[in-house]
Amino acid sequence: MSKKGKKEETEVKQVNTDVDIENAYYNYDEPIVYETKKPSFFKKIFRGKKKVTSSNDLAQEENFYGNFGGNEEYNNVNITPQQVQQPPMQQPIQQQPVNKPQPAPPPVQKNNYNEDFGEDKYKMNYDYTQPFEEEASDSKPISKNLGYGVGALLLVGLVIFGVIKLMSGATEKYYVNVGTTSISIRPYEGEQISFLTNDSKKTKFTSSDENVVTVNEWGYVTAKGYKETGEGYMKATITVGTSTTNKQIDVYIVPTSVSVPMEDFTVPSDIELSVNSKMLIEISNITPPNNTRQVFDYISKDTNVADVSSVGIVTGRRKGTTTIEVRNHINKNISKIINVTVK
Repeated sequence: MSKKGKKEETEVKQVNTDVDIENAYYNYDEPIVYETKKPSFFKKIFRGKKKVTSSNDLAQEENFYGNFGGNEEYNNVNITPQQVQQPPMQQPIQQQPVNKPQPAPPPVQKNNYNEDFGEDKYKMNYDYTQPFEEEASDSKPISKNLGYGVGALLLVGLVIFGVIKLMSGATEKYYVNVGTTSISIRPYEGEQISFLTNDSKKTKFTSSDENVVTVNEWGYVTAKGYKETGEGYMKATITVGTSTTNKQIDVYIVPTSVSVPMEDFTVPSDIELSVNSKMLIEISNITPPNNTRQVFDYISKDTNVADVSSVGIVTGRRKGTTTIEVRNHINKNISKIINVTVK
């Protein structure tokens, strides 16, 4: 082969590595290794041996504009950028993305902003979108949960209170008291029986002889008339309460022309009760039983401890002791004293 043919083959195989330094792009993520052809004998003489250069070396020797500095070899030789040959850059192999199904983009919320800047207060309007993710939470507000909790506690408390109330009402023993064990009335007249009970629905009133006296469901007694019996009065008995627990009151019907004064009666000497509880004073042993003056007055010495009604119902107000006087309304000399203790 001729020298000319070898020269043409060399020129064909030679790689043009001239690069415009000002337009060169350097990737500093990885070292750059240039693969160049072995220079000719003349190039070794005039340019010296070419060495392998890394991206760190380039960063130290070049400034922003691609000019060389800080190297005495290049500073002493006036070399233009066109005279510097750079090997072609080796592009990193990029991995092809795998086609995977992409999730749907989140909803966006559009925000508008209008802000003032500086003393001139220039208005700058921003109109852009940004992803908006709503926080999904199954929890309810604390105040609402608190309200539900308080309501549930109140409901449970009411249920428990109702059950206790029913149980206490069911277990409490029935009782009934009456104000007097006997009364006297005129023919065709009436009088209300004084009584006290813890269950008015159970309390019934019955007459032993309705031809003599009648009684309604509230305990009001009415005399039917009078017939001479040789004793100077007619008598019937009123039962107050239930069939197993009850009190009996003797009712005397006295002729209109007869006036029988009271001689004596009996009351309890001591009674005890608690605060806000009630008790009925029972008057018994009225003599004579057919007297026509069975009217009584009740007087409490200290109403702050215990007071008493006109029919003899005592109510405890506060802890302490006091006395209640019971006396005949017609003959005030006939009176009794009761010692009352409120616990």
